[in-house]
Parts: sequence; structure tokens; C-alpha cells
Amino acid sequence: SPQVLRFNLTNQCNLRCNYCYVDFDNRHISSQEIIQILRYFLERGKHIETICFFWWEPLLEYKNLEKVLPMITHLYERFWYKKPSFQIATNGILLSHEKLEILKNYDFEIHISTWGEKQSHNLLRDASFEKFDAIMKVLHLYTETNIVFLLMIDEENVHFLFKNYIFLIQKWVINIHLECIFSERIWTQGAIKDLKKQLILIFQYDNWKHLRDYFHLWVYDISVSGSISQESLSFHGSYNFEIKKYLDAYIHMLRNINYK
Repeated sequence: SPQVLRFNLTNQCNLRCNYCYVDFDNRHISSQEIIQILRYFLERGKHIETICFFWWEPLLEYKNLEKVLPMITHLYERFWYKKPSFQIATNGILLSHEKLEILKNYDFEIHISTWGEKQSHNLLRDASFEKFDAIMKVLHLYTETNIVFLLMIDEENVHFLFKNYIFLIQKWVINIHLECIFSERIWTQGAIKDLKKQLILIFQYDNWKHLRDYFHLWVYDISVSGSISQESLSFHGSYNFEIKKYLDAYIHMLRNINYK
């Protein structure tokens, strides 16, 4: 079955969001290591249909990414495989015309995480709204590119969800994926009730016209050290398996809410 390989290019990030739980260091994975790991899967007949670059901020390794993309294309040609689809998950701050042109040339699906409008964004994301808003003006020139905005939600900002959704679509955004961030806190019944209310408001506004769901089967996560996540080897679920329980609840509500 189609499989996904997700590479963690670096353990560094250009932001220090107040909800982030990771420990940063200077480790990264090289282009040679990426090719060796990819060859390992292809030689064993694994159908790697999608290659994703994610966690922490992959664009800090842009030069490495730029180097490895033609190497991946060449490797697939050697194995007579169809070129894989590419994805990247980024906070978007480091995007530029140059980087967007490269990503566009390789038909990347670009996932950009955001907390929405200024109040919500600066509350949780390192007071970076002005930088993000500047990038939105650049991205507007690439609307034909496959760009998905990951609208982040947690217990603290769930009541902003509808407001943030409106903010994005008024900016020109057409693809939005709701993403609950990883947290050690369990959502309260009150927060889940707020989430339901916000989803109903979105439905009443445009019938969830811009919401997208993403699922992958057999996700293999590759760390900067080249190790494969044991959890992901047996995982059958959504894009971020760490918070699967939250997304499952969200998807369940999407399909079962009584709107009357």
C-alpha cells in the first residue's frame, strides 16, 4: 500500500513558541543519509509515494533540501518508480520567492502552520505575526501552488477558531486543515463544547467549504539521527499521530454534529 516517509531535517527552529515542548539542539540529517534511507525502502519494494519534510523548522535546512531533491528524483528514475509527491510543513516565516520557486518546481504541497489573526497568533507564537503577515503577501503570488494552512487549535484559543477561519479565507486562503497541537493536558468538556460551537459556526458560514482532512497509511518517521519511529511503523491514521485522539474526536464531530 502507498507509504509516507517523513524526514525530520533539523532539531532547530527559528521560533520559540510558548506551547512548544521540544528540546532544541544543532543536529540535522544530511542529504546522503536521506538517500541511503530512501534507497533502503525502495530496495525492499516499499511503495514510498509521498516524502514529507517536517519538524522542527525544515526551511532552516533549505540548502540541504535544495541539494537532495534532484538526488531523490534521480534515485526514483534508477528504480523505475514514478516520482514521489513532496510535502513540507513549515511555520512559513523563512519562505521567500526563491524558496517558493524551488518548491513549486518540485510540485510540493506546502503546509503552513498558523494560529490565525494577530491576537491569537501572537498569544502563542513568539509574537511573530508581523513576519507571518509579510509572508502572506508573498504567498498571494503563488495561489496556484498547492498550499494548505494548518490552523492550530488548543484549549486556550479554541474560542477564536471561527474568527481565525474567517481571517484566513479573507486573506485568499482556500485550503485549511484544523490541527490540534500536542499537549499533556486533556481537553476539558468545556473546551470540547467550545470546539463544537466553533465548528457549527464555520458550517453555518460556508458549509466547511475550505476545510480539508488528510490521512496517510503507513507513516514512517525518520529522526535527525536516521532512526525510524517505532510508533509510526504500526500507525494507521492521520497526519500527526501524536495527537490522534484529538483529531479523531474532531473528525467524529465533523461527521456527526446535528446542526439543527
